[in-house]
Amino acid sequence: MQFRANDDGEPPGTAGKPILAAIDGAELTGLVVVVTRYFGGTKLGAAGLARAYRQAAELALGAGERLAMYICDILPVSFPHACVGAVMRAVSAQGGRIASSHYDLEVHMEIEIRCSRAEGLRAALLEGTSGAVRFSAGGRAPSL
Repeated sequence: MQFRANDDGEPPGTAGKPILAAIDGAELTGLVVVVTRYFGGTKLGAAGLARAYRQAAELALGAGERLAMYICDILPVSFPHACVGAVMRAVSAQGGRIASSHYDLEVHMEIEIRCSRAEGLRAALLEGTSGAVRFSAGGRAPSL
């Protein structure tokens, strides 16, 4: 995991580290927190300033909407038209999503599935279609 904290001209350790501590305390990743101070640095002192930055970050993190994001595989598949029902059942059972589909002599789909479930989907597709499904090279994408 990569992270970065910056005091940006504030006394050392009074802004970046407290904000990062608030992020760590909320157990969040994949975000940026910016706190802007308009008043109070000298009167608060270094300890008070650090508390103020952390509290501002905690309030902002508590008010924000949280979304779970997963890294997903994109599985391009091709199969005979007669297998559409079996493929749709397997995709639904494994929590996948049809990202795109194209019908010609065969059915061609791109199925989006969480990486942790990709192998289970492959097995379910092969079993459900009696081996009629063919897999092409896929990729990765973030997904909600």
